[in-house]
Amino acid sequence: MKIAHKLATAGLLLASLAVVPATSASAHAPHGSSSLAADCWDFTDTTNNSDAYYTVTGTFGLKTGIGAGCSNVTVVTAGQGFYAWCEMHNPSSGYTWVYGRLEGTQTMGWFSRASLHKVSGTLHSCV
Repeated sequence: MKIAHKLATAGLLLASLAVVPATSASAHAPHGSSSLAADCWDFTDTTNNSDAYYTVTGTFGLKTGIGAGCSNVTVVTAGQGFYAWCEMHNPSSGYTWVYGRLEGTQTMGWFSRASLHKVSGTLHSCV
């Protein structure tokens, strides 16, 4: 009986230590113009300050913002070239996202860096 009571007490203690994410955009948003909606940042401070070139490693959505919860601009298949402009880290998901333009188009958007293979150049932060 004492062991069950101690386990229940430990469970309550652990539950009270759980971290609850903040709900305001300012608590998670990086510098610059951005907003947090579910798992999507609409980050608008994107300047072409890099000379990096990547290829897409699979079939992935080019996103409207930073996060898996963002809408797709388009869906891209493996091997598509991507000129990277800059990158941003999303601390709520732990992923780094890269903004740029699809090769041969004027289509712009965000890919998770994990879905890209670096071919050449240097990639810098958006801020």
